[in-house]
This record gives sequence, structure tokens and C-alpha cells, in this order.
Amino acid sequence: RYHVFVEPVASAADLERDEQLLDKALCQEHEVYASFRRRGAVSGVQVHTVAPGTFAALRPRLAARGDAAGLPAVGGGQVKVPTVLEGEIAEWLLSVEGSPQRSPS
Repeated sequence: RYHVFVEPVASAADLERDEQLLDKALCQEHEVYASFRRRGAVSGVQVHTVAPGTFAALRPRLAARGDAAGLPAVGGGQVKVPTVLEGEIAEWLLSVEGSPQRSPS
């Protein structure tokens, strides 16, 4: 399942609509994603809301961890939020206050 994080979104009803619209657009624009969805290899996109300022708070966390290649930590202004997050950073983002409480599918 792909998870998309946004700050903020109006309501949970909007989230479900946004998930459906995003999933449909991804299927139309990306044949590989569409084939994964048709085969059931991935579930639909899940959109999470996070509190305003979450991405600003994420930058210093990313900067402080440095690079796996041994590069020194950098300032938050030098960091681009990666498109794929794993491990501690992904867990932190999922736990941030402001995310809607939804049952897993």
C-alpha cells in the first residue's frame, strides 16, 4: 500500500474521496501501478493528514541523521523530503498527532 501524507485536509470524508481520486489518477497515468492494482498486488492509496508544521519538523530530523554513505548531518534547509520513507522516520510520521484514526484495510 502507498501512503501519502498531507497537511491539512478538511475532513475524513474528504480523505476517502481524495484517496479514490488519487488512486484513479495513478492508474490512468502509470500503467505499472494500474497493473499492480488490477492484480491486487497493492491496495489503494491511503492519505494521512498530519498537523500543520509536521513537514517543517521533519526536516531537522532528516538532516540530523546524515547519510548512509557517512556524510555529515546538514542543516534543515539542505534537506528534501524523500519520496520513500522507512524505519524510524516513517514510524514517527505515522505517529504524529493530527493523523486520523482509521482502521487498517
